[in-house]
Amino acid sequence: MKEYDVIVVGAGPAGCAAAKAAAERGVRTILLEEHPQIGLPQHCCGLLHGTKSGITDEILEMMDRRVVVAEVKTRRIFSPKGRMMEIPLEGKGCRIIDRGLFDMQLAAQATDAGAEIRVNTKVTGLLTHDGSAVGVATSSRVMPEVHGKVVIGADGISSILRGIPRWAGLTETGVETLSGITWWLAGVKDVEPGVLELHLGAFGGQKGWVWLERYDSSICVADFLSFEDLEWCRRGSWVLSKKMRDAVPVRITGWSHPLYYGKPLPQKVKPGLILAGAAAGYNLSLRCLLSGRYAGETAAEAVQEGNATEERLAAYEKLCDRLQESRRISFASFFKLSENEQEELFEKMTHMDDVDCDLLAL
Repeated sequence: MKEYDVIVVGAGPAGCAAAKAAAERGVRTILLEEHPQIGLPQHCCGLLHGTKSGITDEILEMMDRRVVVAEVKTRRIFSPKGRMMEIPLEGKGCRIIDRGLFDMQLAAQATDAGAEIRVNTKVTGLLTHDGSAVGVATSSRVMPEVHGKVVIGADGISSILRGIPRWAGLTETGVETLSGITWWLAGVKDVEPGVLELHLGAFGGQKGWVWLERYDSSICVADFLSFEDLEWCRRGSWVLSKKMRDAVPVRITGWSHPLYYGKPLPQKVKPGLILAGAAAGYNLSLRCLLSGRYAGETAAEAVQEGNATEERLAAYEKLCDRLQESRRISFASFFKLSENEQEELFEKMTHMDDVDCDLLAL
């Protein structure tokens, strides 16, 4: 049995940031990752949003410059009828990043701060005593149990149904999640470098939108729920259809969103336990990373005070208040709407002066 102060489960952006923040404060920290390599499999196409305060720039300054594949200077939103709205981002919008390299760089920072990392170590259960989390069970023969004073569950979107949030009783069966396929496509036409496109419509079973972005000079990336929805789009008459008519898939990866676009779980802490990132219901890499940072800070302070009660850990939830979406209209607003309803909402957006699609209010 291994003893630590803080146990972090999951080495995505939230888990790595949590492990780094905890270790920097001098507490014994271990980060457990179920896969044999951090950063793989890739769970998103790699968008890192900007912030008003410049937090994104600070994060990237500590990384290898190869992490940033491209910068997005402009957002173009296309309505189902082909109307276009352009939003300049003035240098503080999205970056398209290499998610695998990004995650590995975050893990290296956690190690440099003093955290221990174990890959290929799947957490199989949450250990509790008198209602408080006291550790985790794992698949490792070397360390089948790991005990700690605070457990941070950052085990991703799937954990909402079958991981730490579920085992802790913080989610219920039947919670809505959304998953699909990211297509890496050659032969896409008329997508400019530095422009991130959002196409609204009902593409087969996919009522909402499709992102289209140029990853490099040859490849564009688009998200669909299924292969059938991709083919429906290619045969259609939308602006997106014309761009993708001759596209050829060269790679596919998966993606998932919790509770459809960013309504976090109503309760994210219990005695000895904090949920972070997608496991807490957050979306977007940056939002997950920052929730992990707040979780690591709170956990370390609780350990140093000898107080891991739910009341003490609730300070984390207050820190996360700043991660909430404040816009009157967000992209989630278009989800499951008919094309006529989307067109009406698009019309409202054209008359707003505060549409800021890629800049988090942080």
